[in-house]
Amino acid sequence: MNTFENIKVIIQSIIDSVKEAFLLIEESDQILLINKCAKKIFRYDLSKTYLKDYLLLDCWQELNIILKSKAETESEINLDAFTLKLKGGESLSVNIIIKKNSFDDKKIFLIDIVPNEVSIPSTSIKNFSILPADLQELVSDENVQKIITDFTSSYPTTFIQMELIEKQVDALNELFWIKDSAGNFLIVNNKFCDILGFKKFQLEGKNYMEFVPAHLKKFFNAVEKYQSELKNPIVIKGISMFNFSLSEGKGILEIPVIDIDRKIIALVGFSREIPSTLPINTSKVNEAIFRDIISLVPVPIAVI
Repeated sequence: MNTFENIKVIIQSIIDSVKEAFLLIEESDQILLINKCAKKIFRYDLSKTYLKDYLLLDCWQELNIILKSKAETESEINLDAFTLKLKGGESLSVNIIIKKNSFDDKKIFLIDIVPNEVSIPSTSIKNFSILPADLQELVSDENVQKIITDFTSSYPTTFIQMELIEKQVDALNELFWIKDSAGNFLIVNNKFCDILGFKKFQLEGKNYMEFVPAHLKKFFNAVEKYQSELKNPIVIKGISMFNFSLSEGKGILEIPVIDIDRKIIALVGFSREIPSTLPINTSKVNEAIFRDIISLVPVPIAVI
């Protein structure tokens, strides 16, 4: 097995965490890896393994010429406002970042595709949304899905609506909370209160940082900044967010709820099972490809 095959799983897990479209292609144009977002954009088909299978000929030729002309002299290529013309008929205005690397004596291009801002049609009835993926992809528990949907569809919530949501969250077996954009608890469930050792009235309306251990405040300030800038969900495992420890295999998932102006209006947090990282031997792999991939991924990552 070659070295690329040795690390294929770990690279795939990294690029799947990216909210933009991300793919790795060979110099021959063959797609080696593609993440979930790119699969949606390109309507990926396993039987079609080359980038040219998904782009109109003029678009593919333009991109190919850029790769061949600049790849010899530039390690990173930035294409602003590039028009991606898909065979399905769609045209997308995107910014593309391309990094060149080599692996197993082959040239590899790491391609990050970031859609430009798009206007929301006036006919849209959705005022709030979850990024970067469908709610079902982020949350497996149907009860949690319903709570988040009820909250976003009724925001700003009335007192009666808030009471109904509180009843739902208290029925959950997992820890659950909703914070406003400033970090103040709007809703906490009984399980969360019990594990912290407080009553609801002692938590709701208070800022979450009051309950974060002192040695972790700088870390969570950085996490807060990351969420504010990128609107990405975060997964916390192996670090106690508050003054308690979760059971083995459990972690925290916190999801931002954003409005039509891409501003965070709330953060929904809850505990859940977090799969362990697959054990992969990377001792003999080309570290440069990891550095390039990680440099394009807008999430904190450490590969040990």
